[in-house]
Formats: sequence, C-alpha cells, structure tokens
Amino acid sequence: MKIISKVLQTARIEGKNWKQEMYTFLRAYRNTPHCTTNKSPAELLFHRRPRTRLPQAETDNCRNSKVDEEIRERDATAKQNMKVYSDSRRHATTNIFNVGDKVMVKIPKQNKLSSHYDPAPYTITDIKGSMITAAKENRSITRNSSFFKKVNMPGDQPAKNRQSESDDDFEFITPPQQQAAERRPIQHHPPDIENQIQQPVKRRYPQRQDRHPPNRLNDFIT
Repeated sequence: MKIISKVLQTARIEGKNWKQEMYTFLRAYRNTPHCTTNKSPAELLFHRRPRTRLPQAETDNCRNSKVDEEIRERDATAKQNMKVYSDSRRHATTNIFNVGDKVMVKIPKQNKLSSHYDPAPYTITDIKGSMITAAKENRSITRNSSFFKKVNMPGDQPAKNRQSESDDDFEFITPPQQQAAERRPIQHHPPDIENQIQQPVKRRYPQRQDRHPPNRLNDFIT
C-alpha cells in the first residue's frame, strides 16, 4: 500500500521506530469505520469490535446474519452508484446486441489490405453479461462484446420506394441566418440619405494622371 510507504518515510524523517509507527497506523486503520459499511475492517473480519484505548460498551460477540445482509446491501448499492457515475462520465452505452442478431467478428490484421472484421457474418446464440457466443455454420466462438459489430442485413429493413416520393415529401430548411434576416424589420431611410447611399464615394486622394520622374533623375534617364 502506498500509504504504508508514506508512514515509513515519515517515521524515518522524524527519527522514530518504523515498526512501532507501522503498528500504530495499522491499529488505527483497522478500527476506523468504513464510509460505505459503517463498520471497521476488524469488526467485519472477527464479528466483534476490537478493544482500543477509547472507552466503549461491551457488545454481543456472536455473528448476526441480519447485520451481514444490511452490510452487503449497502455495499452493493454503493457499487451500483459508482458504476452509474462512471458510465455517465465515460458516456458508456449499454449492450445493444440481442440473440439472433447478425454480427461481424474482429480478426487479427495481417497486412494493409486485410479487413478488421471477418466479412462472413455470425449469428448470436447466447449472451451472458459482456460475453457473447456467436455461431457460423459449424463454428462457434465466445468473445467479449467489444469484438463484435452489429450489421443490418438487406432483409432486416424494408427498402423505400423511391418512385412514390415526390417533391412535397421533402422539407426545405431555411438557414438560421436567412430566418433572422427575414424577421428583421425593413428600415426606410429619408430621401437625402438614400441619395447619399446611391452616389459613389469619391476618392480622398485622386489618382494622378501626369506622373513623371523627378528632375534629379533626368541625367540618369538620358
């Protein structure tokens, strides 16, 4: 355990006996109630509360089956909550495979032109948790669900009749920018402003037509 190494390092730095410090830590760890079970590890193991320096009342040392059932139920509930939280954080999906589905099995890649999956589909015959059993002809394999990929066969979904489709069946969606422009009210400018808008803007610095080199360069040109 990483925490034990920390205890040993702390004892070495403080110049204390590392064995005595380790025993002190283990005594405190074994007598600390767990947040899920509300029982200490020593109490769950020996079915009694160990004797410590803290004052406590004597309890029955016999094993109580009802207490064990409550602890197991509390532990199962905590694990289920952790699983739900982890799945939501990782965006995990549930098993989408059913018995009778056609799937492709992942195969080792041999070269650059080989496929990742076997092109001949298998049929799922049994599902047990995350383990799936699929069969093809006289061969049956059992793999994890990550090795399978569901495929839709041509007969699974009816083909759409394209000849019966007309232009009315299609819905043209207007882009949001165009919708915003259509909803925008039309602004009417006064006549003088409209004339200013229609007139071209004059250049601030007109282009010179009679451009010639400076006189100091005439000697070099001639």
